Amino acid sequence: MKSQNTISKLFVALLFALFVGNTVHAQPELDSTKRWYFGGNLGAQFGSETFIEVSPLVGYRITENFSIGAGITYIYFSQQNPYNPAYSYHSNIYGARLFAKEYLIKNFFAYGEEELLNLEEPNFNGDLVRTDVGSTLVGGGFSQSMGGNALSYLMILWNLNETPYSPYTSPIIRLGFTF
Repeated sequence: MKSQNTISKLFVALLFALFVGNTVHAQPELDSTKRWYFGGNLGAQFGSETFIEVSPLVGYRITENFSIGAGITYIYFSQQNPYNPAYSYHSNIYGARLFAKEYLIKNFFAYGEEELLNLEEPNFNGDLVRTDVGSTLVGGGFSQSMGGNALSYLMILWNLNETPYSPYTSPIIRLGFTF
């Protein structure tokens, strides 16, 4: 837990450094209608393990290249045991996230995210209890214009706080859209 707090503090310091670095330089004024953007990620996997994710987001462009935002996440997870259905498992995972994105060169960006998810994990008796699991995700991606303000993007992220209860394993690949 102590390392998770240290990593979270480093992440906040990085976000602050990016924000301060971008506000010091004179930037051309963005049209106020182009500052806000909306979008999100959708994910699905079906089979003996089913994973369905819906993660809408809202972002705000501070400069032409730097933006911050927030989102919510909902994940349905199900694992079927074909040999003994009594040992099958399903769960609803939900939470929120804050992110920062900096375009380094045209279409390529660095990305950082702090996410807190509420999920079920076994306690010392083996009973499932709801708990919060934090993740610090860092990485980068590529975006492609789809016309107007619409973009599609592909990101590769690593979870710096990976635990046995994290719903993600690194690397995490996300495909999403904004408009």
